[in-house]
Amino acid sequence: MTDKPDGFVPPPYPYDRLNELKPLGQHHEGGLIDFSIGTPMAPPPTAVVRALASSGSEKGYPPSIGRPELRHAFASWLAERT
Repeated sequence: MTDKPDGFVPPPYPYDRLNELKPLGQHHEGGLIDFSIGTPMAPPPTAVVRALASSGSEKGYPPSIGRPELRHAFASWLAERT
């Protein structure tokens, strides 16, 4: 059934099918690795934890064009690879 006059029927949601397969994955050595959205399987890198812990004064979004330091870092990285 569809609510659209053109007859469009969206494809099935992938995670519905993957949820059906979870019991099968549990039978393999190491179990199942869940790559679904928002399901971290490992702790964050130490550098990320440190950066988050030290960032209490920044507020809001950065400028749309990007911060000068970040733009310079990107340009330097690209220059090394071209």
